[in-house]
Amino acid sequence: CVAGTDGYFKLLNSTWTKTLGWTEFDLKSRPFIEFVHPEDRKMTQEAAGQLERGAALTDFVNRYLCKDGNYKYLAWVATFIKEKQLLFATARDVTQQKLTQEAHETSERDLSRFLKFVPTGIFRTNPIGECVYVNDCWQEMAGLDQKSAMGAGWHHAIHPNDREMV
Repeated sequence: CVAGTDGYFKLLNSTWTKTLGWTEFDLKSRPFIEFVHPEDRKMTQEAAGQLERGAALTDFVNRYLCKDGNYKYLAWVATFIKEKQLLFATARDVTQQKLTQEAHETSERDLSRFLKFVPTGIFRTNPIGECVYVNDCWQEMAGLDQKSAMGAGWHHAIHPNDREMV
């Protein structure tokens, strides 16, 4: 898309209408900020201001209103063409990635809350063997506080004869 410093779209490709469901006339006849989720408007206006001051915008994400009332997450790459006073931008629909990420984060929080109270010592490591989670029971059994157990610290709680097996 191309937008003017007046806050209106000047040029849109057909992907906009396919992605958001609005007609080109709908999108061009209202300030683009009206399509931005209310919670994202301030940061969107700040990003546009940064562009006008010469900063490049890469991987900025906000939510845009679709005609059906839902919002889509768009990841932006944009630049300001000072001579023409125009913002040139490309946006990519990253809704599925964002929703998947949010669901994963919620799942992780729920699992951590659950494991905190399980009466079994549980710790979790990343693929290179660094501890990324310990529950209270494991901390008590190992005699380590959470900070000491994180990273490679958990190795100290395992008997030296058992470390290779673990």
